[in-house]
Amino acid sequence: MIVEELRAHATLLGTRFGDLVDEWGTVNEPINYLFAGYTVGQFPPGIFSLDPNQFAKTLRDYIASHAAIYSALKASDTVDADGDGRAADVGLSLSVADWVPTRMNQPSEHIDDAAARDRVHY
Repeated sequence: MIVEELRAHATLLGTRFGDLVDEWGTVNEPINYLFAGYTVGQFPPGIFSLDPNQFAKTLRDYIASHAAIYSALKASDTVDADGDGRAADVGLSLSVADWVPTRMNQPSEHIDDAAARDRVHY
């Protein structure tokens, strides 16, 4: 099963590179990938389905993969590489952006530009 393969690979990485790495990411931007791959069909595997039961199964497997990688890295990376008192900080990555109003490629205080930024935030 793929979850066990991911666990084994994470154990290998934690053991081999734990003295160099303290911050680990398990899966990249899970919300974007799951939605695009298993709901609207834009990413592999290209599934277009609005069936909540199918999506729940996919989400369950994705969470199981994250948990397996997390526990394997926590167990196998026992060296605090940067001296902050923590050997392995493990989590997910999420896309985050700070939107700044601009006009003509320059920061702007113009009310219309600030309103556009506020709409993006909303």
